[in-house]
Amino acid sequence: MRWQQAYVRVGGAEFPVTQLRLDLQQVGLDLRPVWPQGNGMLGIARLDETLMARGAIAGLNAGFFNRNNKAPLAALRSRGEWLSGPILDRGAIGWNEAGQVIIDRLTLTETLQPSLPSDQNPGTLPRESLESIALNSGYLKAGFSRYTAAWGLTYTPFTDNEVLIYVQGGQVIEQRQGGKAGTETFPLSLPGQAGGSDLKNYLLVARSNRSGAAKLPVGTALELTQHWSSSGLARSPNLLGAGPLLIQNRRIVLDAAAEGFSSAFIREQAPRSVAAVFADGSLSLITVHERVGGKGPTLAELARLLQSMEAVQALNLDGGSSTQLFLGGQIINRSPRSAARVHSGLGLFLKRP
Repeated sequence: MRWQQAYVRVGGAEFPVTQLRLDLQQVGLDLRPVWPQGNGMLGIARLDETLMARGAIAGLNAGFFNRNNKAPLAALRSRGEWLSGPILDRGAIGWNEAGQVIIDRLTLTETLQPSLPSDQNPGTLPRESLESIALNSGYLKAGFSRYTAAWGLTYTPFTDNEVLIYVQGGQVIEQRQGGKAGTETFPLSLPGQAGGSDLKNYLLVARSNRSGAAKLPVGTALELTQHWSSSGLARSPNLLGAGPLLIQNRRIVLDAAAEGFSSAFIREQAPRSVAAVFADGSLSLITVHERVGGKGPTLAELARLLQSMEAVQALNLDGGSSTQLFLGGQIINRSPRSAARVHSGLGLFLKRP
């Protein structure tokens, strides 16, 4: 593990770069996703507080989130359990217990195939399949979204007039009306529903989608299938999403618009957090701050900066006031007073014998 600080020139600008270079194949080091404990997937905290509570020795902030409702807007997987799904084909970093790292874009498509006992009659055509667009996410869009036990013990509607569809053992057992957003909290699972596979026991939420909810009356059997755009990332037991993807195979592959980022975000000059892989297999946790005499880098400048550092793969993470690199019990790239609360991060731990 090596800590470095330097100025890196991009075009006519110089940027202060702080990085922590890690050899994840070194015996005794363990990289894990981290998030605030105690409230399922809802909640934000300063990165140093989250890391110290979990006993980490170093770390970097990671995924995007909604500051208003404190819900994740990025993929999050820990030790094989999907805590939050990817959105908008955005970039993500995944790794296994052997320290092998993959950075790529990731999409999850979940297809729901409904059926009723009457569908077994001869000549009956299969019912239309439906799609769930988000898993344990604060990404709000008309359609279906799915919430599992990893979300927490309860669910509070994000939008008006949601329909809550409880699925147990792959079958719809109840529907409830969500009413006005934020006014009532519902159990995530009903008595007897807890436990078992997340593919068969979950809460399906219909947003601005009453016609879709009407196709799933009580008694409907639901077969859920998942398709991942990147099989390598999907197999990674640990994963954090953010975006946009910056570098692949040493080439700049930045396409923030394709990953659903706004024009204002693309043009913004701001401090940045980055995860990058180098030719020797090492992983660097990197922060980049304001240029000499000016503001932070744009995404395009950031990609060129990482390319000049000879990164093989690189992923932009949440930036601005979220940019926080933790080492030695403190945030080292900025004053802790200026560090915003965040949802998730990459945490480095010492493995216990």
